[in-house]
Amino acid sequence: MATGYAYRVFGTPTDAKKWTFSAWCKKGTEGTYHIFGGGATGQTGDGHSYLGLIPEFYGTYYNGSSSVWTTISNAKYRDPSGWYHYMFVYDSAQSTASNRIKGYINGEQITSFDTATYPSQNYSTMWNNNGITHYLGRRGQSQSFEGSLSHVHFCDGYAYSPSDFGETDSTTGEWTIKVDPSVSYGNNGFWLFKNDASMTDQSPNSNNFTLSGSITPTQDAPRQCFCYIKSIIFIINFKLWKHRSRI
Repeated sequence: MATGYAYRVFGTPTDAKKWTFSAWCKKGTEGTYHIFGGGATGQTGDGHSYLGLIPEFYGTYYNGSSSVWTTISNAKYRDPSGWYHYMFVYDSAQSTASNRIKGYINGEQITSFDTATYPSQNYSTMWNNNGITHYLGRRGQSQSFEGSLSHVHFCDGYAYSPSDFGETDSTTGEWTIKVDPSVSYGNNGFWLFKNDASMTDQSPNSNNFTLSGSITPTQDAPRQCFCYIKSIIFIINFKLWKHRSRI
């Protein structure tokens, strides 16, 4: 059972109807992969929402009685050796329903879904809302992420594109991280795990998180993948090593 996750109670948002979540993640053993959640407990009967790779790209909001919106990709993401750039954009002000929720993996927008239901226009969920506890590495109070996380950004009031956080390497053709993206964060925004495993927000906001349990730093990072056999739950990336060859 996973024991380590981070949480923070959000304050008044810049815009509860618009936000971007971007994270680099590396999956561990096949299992539960809820990366970012919000709500009371994440259990049936409570309002809750969460994002993850389980192994499909997954995002949902449940209002306590029914599912308001859910996106589940047809593609499945099971590679335990490589880093994924996971990105989710919520912008319910959009007039076209399918533009209100957008998902990206490694810079590519997901357009093929097993399930795709969208929020009504200008719908505000418990995501990015005042007084709501948000969990990093967990769905509410259960089902933790199994793997590694690095460079986790939440941008309150902004709908960004993948190119704001990553770019295509001109030599390898691979999607790679921008270690210092030029983005804004709004009131509730944060940037965790930039260079270490602390709960200290690296954005200008000082929106620090609280750690529950323990996490294990690792030198494995989006720009440098080490081959290893390990069974540690919710490993947090320790440091980004720049300009090193992949193994």
